[in-house]
Amino acid sequence: MKKEERQELPAINFEAPEFIFIQKTKDWYWILWIIFVAIAAASFLVGNPIFAVLILFAAFVFSLLASKKPETILISFNDTHVQAGRKKYKVSEIESYKFIPEEARVLLKHSKPFLPLLVIPIGLSAPEGELRNYLALTPWEEDDELQEPLLELLMERFGF
Repeated sequence: MKKEERQELPAINFEAPEFIFIQKTKDWYWILWIIFVAIAAASFLVGNPIFAVLILFAAFVFSLLASKKPETILISFNDTHVQAGRKKYKVSEIESYKFIPEEARVLLKHSKPFLPLLVIPIGLSAPEGELRNYLALTPWEEDDELQEPLLELLMERFGF
């Protein structure tokens, strides 16, 4: 269900943050650690100390990830590929897209069944008009039913 193939696609290059950073307060970290220590204590009392150590390690990793600032990555759309940072995807292997300017994202559905939905951050400084023009010229269908993966939405909601 692709549109007819078109050859000339404009090249668009810009930089965008890897993800939208939300500054966490000290209360956020306290709540995180209280929840994880309670789960670890419960698993230790039940007789599973290895799981308790794993839970405490997970709390430490979440704390580090939550304080990480986003890197600025290069986003590139051209004739042959779409690039986000170091990852490149062939234009011919993408089936459909959904452009979400209010969330500063483009969702791309890859033709390979094992590859998840690609979420390309476009940032707030992206050339929106050029990007809309590029998407209109591609052989991809616009798919309004595409949604971000649930895990990604949850991680964003909780500030990771």
